[in-house]
Amino acid sequence: MTIPISELELSVRTSNVLRAQGVETVAQLMELTRDQMLSWRGMGRKSVREVLEIQRELKGPDRDDRWAQFCEAVRTLNAMMARDPDFLMVLAPDHTVTPARLSRESVGYLRGAG
Repeated sequence: MTIPISELELSVRTSNVLRAQGVETVAQLMELTRDQMLSWRGMGRKSVREVLEIQRELKGPDRDDRWAQFCEAVRTLNAMMARDPDFLMVLAPDHTVTPARLSRESVGYLRGAG
């Protein structure tokens, strides 16, 4: 399973540099090292700190458990959205993923009926 880095709250500069280096998924981002990122053109210390912070948040104290829970939550939400288009996947600032069901009014508005 691949989660695109566009689902993370990265700065535009960091996102652009990562994409230019071929980093498209969270799994690829998790493999990056500080020295590797610092060797890239346009990837300054601030951008490196940003990526390292996201890596720390996703790894947490129980990296394997937390990462597995995150992946399972995304798989579950993708299945829910496939069955019901009124479900959205919401990525919170703390990088947790939760489902959100649109209200009937919102669905109508988004479909052009409102």
